[in-house]
Amino acid sequence: MKTTNLRIIVIAIIGLMINSLNAQTFTVGSASGNLALNCNTTVITMTTNSGYVPYSYTWTAPGNTLYGNYANISVPGTWTVLGQSQTSTVSSQQTFIITQNLSAPNIGITPTLANVTCTLMPSLTLTSTSAGPANTITDWYKVIGTNTISVGAPQGTLNVLSVGNPGVFWGVSINNFTGCKSTMSVQVTASVGVPTFSISSTTNFSLGCGSSSVTSLQFANVVTFPVSNPVSYTVSPFPNPATFTNNPSIPNFTVPVNWWSAYVKDLTSNCVGMQPFAITQNINPPSAFVSQPVSTISCFQPTTILTGITNNTNTTMSWTVPPSSVVNSSTVIASTNSAVFNSTNNITSTGVYTLSVTDNITQCVGIKTISVMQDIRLPKFTVSAMTNSVITCINPSVTLVPILTPTISVSLVPTFVWFAPLSSSVQGSSFTSTLAGSHTVIATSLINGCTYSAIGYVAIDTFVAIGGAFGVSCPMTTAVITPTTSGPFNTTYTWSGTPGTITSPVNQQTISVNALGNYTCIVSNTVNGCADTVVYNVVCNNGIKSFTSNEIIISVYPNPSNGILTIEVSSAHPNAKLNVFDVQGKLLLEKPLNSSLNKFETNLPKGFYLYRITSEDQVLKKDKLIIE
Repeated sequence: MKTTNLRIIVIAIIGLMINSLNAQTFTVGSASGNLALNCNTTVITMTTNSGYVPYSYTWTAPGNTLYGNYANISVPGTWTVLGQSQTSTVSSQQTFIITQNLSAPNIGITPTLANVTCTLMPSLTLTSTSAGPANTITDWYKVIGTNTISVGAPQGTLNVLSVGNPGVFWGVSINNFTGCKSTMSVQVTASVGVPTFSISSTTNFSLGCGSSSVTSLQFANVVTFPVSNPVSYTVSPFPNPATFTNNPSIPNFTVPVNWWSAYVKDLTSNCVGMQPFAITQNINPPSAFVSQPVSTISCFQPTTILTGITNNTNTTMSWTVPPSSVVNSSTVIASTNSAVFNSTNNITSTGVYTLSVTDNITQCVGIKTISVMQDIRLPKFTVSAMTNSVITCINPSVTLVPILTPTISVSLVPTFVWFAPLSSSVQGSSFTSTLAGSHTVIATSLINGCTYSAIGYVAIDTFVAIGGAFGVSCPMTTAVITPTTSGPFNTTYTWSGTPGTITSPVNQQTISVNALGNYTCIVSNTVNGCADTVVYNVVCNNGIKSFTSNEIIISVYPNPSNGILTIEVSSAHPNAKLNVFDVQGKLLLEKPLNSSLNKFETNLPKGFYLYRITSEDQVLKKDKLIIE
């Protein structure tokens, strides 16, 4: 018999880990790292992360309430985030402060009215009062049709613009720190003879990425005075250009220069109209952030929703997900993947998820990659008996314990639920069973919620004696009785009968008797402590001068049984009956045996039992009974 000495320490570890899990909280932070609202940053995206355990969040500030794993905050003040665990009653609270700065500079324009002639292109002076040139940018703009275009070069607190075309010009002064601006306009008129026109760009005077890295310019709405005359066109970053063309379109324009001028020349009067404009270049990718509610997916939370976030407007989002699929959406679902090599033994990556944010105007793309980690490690173990693994009459129970061999299984802090034959589930770090058969154990990790099962086996050894046939002759002088047992080793015998009828030692397997009658033998197994009693009736048949001693033959079948049992008795016995017990000795069934052939339904559930057949005070047979 195998004996294993174990020291169970799982309970202490589990207790410590439960306290640790109950104290688990979440973190909150800005996706961009910024907590200040201004004219550039009108919304701050705050994200959360709760490790393994998913939380539900409520965001509150005076007069404002938001819900979700992340929040777009546009109101300054003290914000509180309440997180409630979705797997327990644990909750946690975080507080942060959002500030706001909307300060803008003051501006002025001189002159307040200007006139363009064929010989004069006046200058407009834009001035800004602020903390200093390092904090201020000034620029000129003009509304042409439905577009507002830059018509000058950005400067500091002083910006001078030469104009050669009528219209309303806007001076803008911007605070570099806050992005807040002040504006002022000036009306520019034109004398008779100066050509007026408009100019447009296929990319709104801005060069970007991809297809937006090239633009085309188009002159339109040309008017000459006093009558319509033929004109020519040109653009130049320099004043007084010498070369003009008859084509009002300029394709494949790829040079980003802050200061350009478009010129239209009246070929009859040689009067030139001028429109300043700027070709800007914006190849900055849009911002790309990812909201990931849990940092590691597990059996507790086998999926997580990845949400793409950007501070830019007019964008399109897509994801590239493992292995290489493209999902045109701002969200994707990442799931655990047991096919990842060694994922049941180590924390592994399910793959790299790539967020692409495309600016629909510049066609520039912002990229954010994230590796989604998973913890689906299994709390692997085996089951062993603490001491004896066999139920016997000496040891009526077996204690089973889990053996956590790998270090990783211990660190996963498993709890155990035992499922024994004929019993409901029982929790505990060990299980004491009085039933033979398979015992299933399910371990659940307190760290990642993953489960693992193993089976422990409990055997039963209940030795019983089996009677053996023999014969004698009459008139009788002596008879030899020898019972047959299920095993010749570790067995003791104790015989009894009418005093003086046993002529040999009563503590051996075979005895000699000198008279008719009943002889009882108690057969004991010294290893498992079980015993059985066999009764022999020695008689002469029908008064014939020879006689035989007849063994009482009792057959119980089938065994194992499906619940229907047949019992045959070689000769009738008064008040014979069958008693069936569980392994703890509780009487479950009693049936009378009124004939030599008895058949009945036991109505017992599947399992292991012990039975005894008696007549009056004599035990005729004992054995185990298996119901399948």
